[in-house]
Amino acid sequence: MAAATSGRNVLTGVLPASADSAARRAMLASLAFAVIGAAATVLMLIKVSVPGLFDTASIAGYGRMRAIALNSFVYGFGGLAATGLAYYMTPRLTGTALVKERLAHIGAATHTFVVAIGLASITLGITDPLELAEFPLLVDFALFVSLVIPASIVTATVKARTERTIYVSLWYVLAGVWWLPALYFVGNVPGTTGLGTQLQSSFMVGGLIGAWLPMVGIGAAYYVVPRATDRALYSRSLAQAGFWSLAGTGLFASVTRYGPGAAPDWLETTGAVFSLGLIVAALATLANLAGTANGAYKEIRESTPLRMIGGGLIVYAGIAALLSVKGFRSIDAVVGLTSWYEGLILATVLTAAPLMLIGAMAYALPQIAGRRLVDDQARRAMRLTIWGGSITGGLLVISGLVTGIGWNTGAVPNSGIEYVRTTGLIDTYQLVAILSAVIAAVGISMLALMILRTYTSGEAIASEVLLEIGQDDE
Repeated sequence: MAAATSGRNVLTGVLPASADSAARRAMLASLAFAVIGAAATVLMLIKVSVPGLFDTASIAGYGRMRAIALNSFVYGFGGLAATGLAYYMTPRLTGTALVKERLAHIGAATHTFVVAIGLASITLGITDPLELAEFPLLVDFALFVSLVIPASIVTATVKARTERTIYVSLWYVLAGVWWLPALYFVGNVPGTTGLGTQLQSSFMVGGLIGAWLPMVGIGAAYYVVPRATDRALYSRSLAQAGFWSLAGTGLFASVTRYGPGAAPDWLETTGAVFSLGLIVAALATLANLAGTANGAYKEIRESTPLRMIGGGLIVYAGIAALLSVKGFRSIDAVVGLTSWYEGLILATVLTAAPLMLIGAMAYALPQIAGRRLVDDQARRAMRLTIWGGSITGGLLVISGLVTGIGWNTGAVPNSGIEYVRTTGLIDTYQLVAILSAVIAAVGISMLALMILRTYTSGEAIASEVLLEIGQDDE
């Protein structure tokens, strides 16, 4: 851990041997949902291009596949990965053993079970209508409780800290464990209608995928990069600027998703202004971590976690730039209500989030399991994930641009019986997107298998000994 001056702390006093078991189990459980989400994404895209396929099986409908894919990625993979990484990082950033370890186990197990039940409910058609709020009411309540548990545990651990400094990575950890239940609550509050429902859904989906998932990944990066390179953080001020840019703008930029719709002009303007903060946060993070790793070329070449996290951050920066551009009215008037935003969602869940989060697991799990990372296929898996997910998202972005230009120029109708001419413009893009999504799904599955193989059959090494932190060496 990096202190303010020399980048190290004095460690004294061994923590309980049971420490990190909840973190390990949450990380491993998250991987299954990443694979499920990737597979459902492929089926979803197939149904877009070939809607008549399996048309007698409602279970394979586009709506259900999309809901299964996004809920798997966000609540299953993202939620459990965020919990596991928070349980791993918090004791090391605070110098205090994780409080209520048994409750942490109960919470992670409950979270896993509830998300599985929720996905089964969607599969059977027992759903609610709002996007990323499709789980039935009882599942909603149980999931919300399971999300509050890690937030309360991490907060209690931070309060009991012995380390005086509150590192920026700890800010990200706290934001990660609290934003998820907060956004889930907001997105599931009943009673809204019309435009209110549209904005509620936009705020929740944009907040989860555009702000919360990147927040978790960036927080993990701020922890792993200094430790893996054995270098102090390049700039604490730059890290703070990136955090507050994302925290202060990410949620409010979400309204740009429905910019061309019925939202009032002032709300569109607000969304456009806030969307600029997304690229500021991404660039500040990239610059800061690049400065931290400057000169550590050997470590980067030899470290699978560093390469994965770096690739995820670069993809995220591109996504943030395209989200920021969409905030401008002149561009939003063209690409709004097209597949542009869908492409950015898929690029996030198929590439940026898996690379950052599984990359952080690739650093953490060997440390706590006492196993060497089994990364013989890591480079291939990374290439498949990066190219597959980026091409899938990019093709949908291009499809949105082509569609929007066609609508705005009057070349093709945007409604009515001749709407089929619109889909004809983008058929090729959609078909190629299916193939690239298959590639991304294979890459994600290989990365998940890498972590699982490490835990089950990796070469035994000395595990990281978690110690109480005493006074730092300032």
